[in-house]
Amino acid sequence: VVVEVRTAVREIKKNAESIKATEKAQELAQKRLEAEEMKFKVGRSTSLEVLRAQDNLTIAEGKAVKALVDYRISLGDLDAVQGNILEKNNIIIEDTGLVMEKELSSKES
Repeated sequence: VVVEVRTAVREIKKNAESIKATEKAQELAQKRLEAEEMKFKVGRSTSLEVLRAQDNLTIAEGKAVKALVDYRISLGDLDAVQGNILEKNNIIIEDTGLVMEKELSSKES
Protein backbone atom coordinates (compact mmCIF):
# COMPACT_ATOMS: atom_id res chain seq x y z
CA VAL A 1 0.00 0.00 0.00
CA VAL A 2 2.83 2.41 0.82
CA VAL A 3 4.36 1.95 -2.63
CA GLU A 4 0.97 2.52 -4.26
CA VAL A 5 0.46 5.72 -2.25
CA ARG A 6 3.92 6.99 -3.21
CA THR A 7 3.24 6.21 -6.85
CA ALA A 8 -0.11 8.01 -6.71
CA VAL A 9 1.45 11.07 -5.05
CA ARG A 10 4.21 11.12 -7.68
CA GLU A 11 1.55 11.05 -10.42
CA ILE A 12 -0.31 13.93 -8.78
CA LYS A 13 2.86 16.03 -8.69
CA LYS A 14 3.71 15.17 -12.29
CA ASN A 15 0.21 16.01 -13.47
CA ALA A 16 0.18 19.29 -11.52
CA GLU A 17 3.39 20.30 -13.32
CA SER A 18 1.82 19.27 -16.61
CA ILE A 19 -1.12 21.59 -15.91
CA LYS A 20 1.25 24.52 -15.40
CA ALA A 21 3.17 23.74 -18.58
CA THR A 22 0.07 23.32 -20.73
CA GLU A 23 -1.47 26.53 -19.37
CA LYS A 24 1.67 28.44 -20.37
CA ALA A 25 1.63 26.82 -23.80
CA GLN A 26 -2.03 27.77 -24.17
CA GLU A 27 -1.30 31.40 -23.24
CA LEU A 28 1.55 31.51 -25.73
CA ALA A 29 -0.62 30.02 -28.50
CA GLN A 30 -3.31 32.62 -27.73
CA LYS A 31 -0.77 35.45 -28.00
CA ARG A 32 0.59 34.05 -31.24
CA LEU A 33 -2.92 33.87 -32.68
CA GLU A 34 -3.63 37.46 -31.69
CA ALA A 35 -0.35 38.59 -33.26
CA GLU A 36 -1.09 36.65 -36.45
CA GLU A 37 -4.57 38.19 -36.65
CA MET A 38 -3.08 41.67 -36.28
CA LYS A 39 -0.56 40.93 -39.03
CA PHE A 40 -3.39 39.66 -41.23
CA LYS A 41 -5.38 42.86 -40.70
CA VAL A 42 -2.50 44.96 -41.99
CA GLY A 43 -1.78 42.62 -44.88
CA ARG A 44 1.40 41.06 -43.49
CA SER A 45 0.02 37.54 -43.05
CA THR A 46 -2.22 35.10 -44.86
CA SER A 47 -5.45 33.43 -43.85
CA LEU A 48 -3.54 30.14 -43.89
CA GLU A 49 -1.18 31.41 -41.19
CA VAL A 50 -4.13 32.59 -39.11
CA LEU A 51 -5.73 29.15 -39.47
CA ARG A 52 -2.49 27.50 -38.39
CA ALA A 53 -2.35 29.73 -35.32
CA GLN A 54 -5.99 28.86 -34.54
CA ASP A 55 -5.19 25.18 -34.95
CA ASN A 56 -2.20 25.49 -32.62
CA LEU A 57 -4.38 27.19 -30.02
CA THR A 58 -7.00 24.45 -30.28
CA ILE A 59 -4.33 21.80 -29.82
CA ALA A 60 -2.91 23.66 -26.80
CA GLU A 61 -6.39 23.93 -25.27
CA GLY A 62 -6.94 20.21 -25.77
CA LYS A 63 -3.65 19.41 -24.06
CA ALA A 64 -4.56 21.69 -21.15
CA VAL A 65 -7.88 19.91 -20.70
CA LYS A 66 -6.17 16.51 -20.87
CA ALA A 67 -3.65 17.61 -18.24
CA LEU A 68 -6.47 18.67 -15.93
CA VAL A 69 -8.34 15.40 -16.47
CA ASP A 70 -5.17 13.40 -15.80
CA TYR A 71 -4.66 15.38 -12.58
CA ARG A 72 -8.21 14.69 -11.42
CA ILE A 73 -7.82 11.00 -12.23
CA SER A 74 -4.58 10.86 -10.24
CA LEU A 75 -6.38 12.42 -7.25
CA GLY A 76 -9.03 9.71 -7.54
CA ASP A 77 -6.34 7.04 -7.78
CA LEU A 78 -4.80 8.29 -4.53
CA ASP A 79 -8.18 8.19 -2.82
CA ALA A 80 -8.69 4.65 -4.13
CA VAL A 81 -5.36 3.32 -2.80
CA GLN A 82 -6.00 5.02 0.53
CA GLY A 83 -9.42 3.39 0.66
CA ASN A 84 -11.38 6.61 1.20
CA ILE A 85 -12.91 7.20 -2.22
CA LEU A 86 -16.47 6.56 -1.00
CA GLU A 87 -16.07 8.77 2.05
CA LYS A 88 -14.59 11.64 0.00
CA ASN A 89 -17.60 11.49 -2.31
CA ASN A 90 -20.10 11.28 0.57
CA ILE A 91 -21.25 7.81 -0.48
CA ILE A 92 -22.70 5.64 2.26
CA ILE A 93 -23.44 2.00 1.59
CA GLU A 94 -25.96 0.58 4.00
CA ASP A 95 -26.18 -3.10 4.79
CA THR A 96 -29.53 -3.97 3.22
CA GLY A 97 -29.86 -7.05 5.42
CA LEU A 98 -29.93 -4.92 8.56
CA VAL A 99 -32.34 -2.48 6.99
CA MET A 100 -34.71 -5.31 6.09
CA GLU A 101 -34.44 -6.75 9.60
CA LYS A 102 -35.36 -3.39 11.08
CA GLU A 103 -38.22 -3.04 8.64
CA LEU A 104 -39.51 -6.53 9.46
CA SER A 105 -39.27 -6.01 13.21
CA SER A 106 -41.12 -2.69 12.86
CA LYS A 107 -43.92 -4.35 10.91
CA GLU A 108 -44.26 -7.17 13.46
CA SER A 109 -44.78 -4.73 16.34
